[in-house]
Amino acid sequence: MNEMPNARSFAGAQLCVEAEEAETNESELKILKLTLEINASQEATVVYCRGRIVFREEGTALTDAVLKVMPIARQLVLELSGVEMIDNFGLGELLLLLRSARSRNCLLSLAAPSAQVQEMLHLTRLDTVFDIFSSVEEALSSGREAIA
Repeated sequence: MNEMPNARSFAGAQLCVEAEEAETNESELKILKLTLEINASQEATVVYCRGRIVFREEGTALTDAVLKVMPIARQLVLELSGVEMIDNFGLGELLLLLRSARSRNCLLSLAAPSAQVQEMLHLTRLDTVFDIFSSVEEALSSGREAIA
């Protein structure tokens, strides 16, 4: 089976999305600086984010990918240790995902945010809005207790 860029496959209950690649649109070349790896299981979906969650393509790529798996997830964890930068647009995308998760009775939490992400969450007081954990394991454990 050949892997295609941006291929999505549920084989082995794992969905991988590679957004860090060159995308060609007739006259322009866009390079997304975000890589997402999405691990979906019956219990939870974990999205490992690497790169930048910033205005336009990167922020939108995260939202698009997560919204596609959200209908099958009861618990969703965004692992943010590899996020080098997040801007106001990226924070808005996180809020959009939180609102969407709540409307679907899906528990969304953030795990292991990088220092830059932690600072932005604190400065905007969004650290009082999101459930934030130091590790994916901690987030999953808390989610299992909340769902049970």
